[in-house]
Amino acid sequence: MKYEEPPKFDNKETLKLLKSEKESDQIMGLLSIVQKSGDYNLSMKKSLEFTQSDSDWIKGCGIECFGHIARIYDKIEINIIKEVLKGGLKSKSKLIKGKSEDAIDDITHFLKLDRNIFE
Repeated sequence: MKYEEPPKFDNKETLKLLKSEKESDQIMGLLSIVQKSGDYNLSMKKSLEFTQSDSDWIKGCGIECFGHIARIYDKIEINIIKEVLKGGLKSKSKLIKGKSEDAIDDITHFLKLDRNIFE
C-alpha cells in the first residue's frame, strides 16, 4: 500500500469516506479524523470502531491510529485500548500483529510508558 496524505478534515466529506464501500476510502476517512480533525474523542471513538472490523486492513488502521493519537494528542486511554493491542499481538494475522507492535512502540515512546503494561 502506497502512502497518501489524508485529506483535509471536512465533516461531510469525511463521513462520506467512512460510509464508502471501498476500504481505502474508509481508511482515508479515519486518518483524516485522527490526523486533521483536532478532536481527540472522535479520533478514539472511530479508531475503536475500526478495530471491530472483520477486515484486517480496516482493523489494522484502527490499531495503527492509537499510535498516531498518542503522538498527536500526547495522551491515550490505556485501559480502553490495552486489551485490543494485547489481542492484536496474539493475532494469527501478520498485519494485525505488526500494526499492534507498531502502535505499542509509538505509544510507549511518545508517552514515555513502560512496554510491560501491554504484557
